[in-house]
Amino acid sequence: MSRFSVVLSGFERYENTGQNPSRLVVEALENRGISGLPEDISADLTTVLLPLSFEKAWSVLKETIDRAEPQIVIATGFKRNAGSISLERCALNRVEMPQSGVKTSDRRMPEGRTSNGIVADINPSENTAPIIESAPAAYWTGIPLHEILNSFAQNNIPATLSSDAGIYICNSLFFRLLDAASKNKNMTAGFVSLPQVVQDRSDRGGLPKECIISAIENVIATSADFYRRQDSAEGILRAE
Repeated sequence: MSRFSVVLSGFERYENTGQNPSRLVVEALENRGISGLPEDISADLTTVLLPLSFEKAWSVLKETIDRAEPQIVIATGFKRNAGSISLERCALNRVEMPQSGVKTSDRRMPEGRTSNGIVADINPSENTAPIIESAPAAYWTGIPLHEILNSFAQNNIPATLSSDAGIYICNSLFFRLLDAASKNKNMTAGFVSLPQVVQDRSDRGGLPKECIISAIENVIATSADFYRRQDSAEGILRAE
């Protein structure tokens, strides 16, 4: 039996949002645990809800990671314009700077551009700055996106690959998380953006609650199974 420690994060709240999917999925899995794991894998799940704050979100997640010492960290957020699960491919070392007299929730995010799924230009402006001065321009996710997409397809979970988590709090958190993972050979991490919650699949512009929860369970199970099978995963697993 291979045993993983998993941290799952969501955000406490989003303004002008009915049901916050990232909070919903964290609370659901905290209450009922993770289903769908392979028979020879178990997971110790630690959940955390983060404040929607540049300054505090990462510090709260880091404290949780330091305490739980996870092998897998899955952060989730809410993407208002998504109609399906968005598996984030990369995090950019770019954050929007505060504008005088403009609240954080009112900031507009400069547009980014991608070419063949690879970040080509994040269109920096006077309102953007690096998240970490000494870090690379971007980090790629550590979770097996194509295996997850294949598993989603088998379970009828709509999803896309995304190369743009924006340059707002979600991207900032994702970048700091991947920067920490780059320095810890025992930890891998990813970010999943969730659509709004709708009543059933016939409603456009979102997914039902149970589908979103199943998607995150699937991300965790597929990631755990993938890394267990990798020769390069030595040190990631704790064997019982």
